[in-house]
Amino acid sequence: MTQHDARTDWRRSFALACWMVGSFGTVAVAQTPIPVTATSQFVFTASTDHSRTSAFGLNLVDRYELEVSTLADVVLATVNLGKPAPEATSNDISVPVGDALLKQLIANTQYHYRAIAVGPGGAGRSLPSVPFGVPGPVGLPAAPTGLRVVP
Repeated sequence: MTQHDARTDWRRSFALACWMVGSFGTVAVAQTPIPVTATSQFVFTASTDHSRTSAFGLNLVDRYELEVSTLADVVLATVNLGKPAPEATSNDISVPVGDALLKQLIANTQYHYRAIAVGPGGAGRSLPSVPFGVPGPVGLPAAPTGLRVVP
């Protein structure tokens, strides 16, 4: 093996390792989903730029969006929340789940949401929430297998 081959092999190994960490480094630990109903609330802390303006007087945050996704990050719904006022002491914004969104969720499926602050400079997306879901009837148990008759 030449010195050039060794450097190329090292680079390929390093690139593969980086890809693996980037692809698999964010695998979530299994968590029990929080059951939600139409009266449940999605709660997040307002952006630190919520009340700030640019040097030209533009609001840094124009609105918030709530993005509901499967745990595989397939977006189910994006809801424009406008710019609700945060709670004075905690700076939290609460949004009711509501019947319209609840009807889009499949029972016994896990979801998460992200809060997104949108402004003239782009959008700041939160990390995903803890898993949640709509409780439903328990599915059928797995059928027995390996049936045989022993003489």
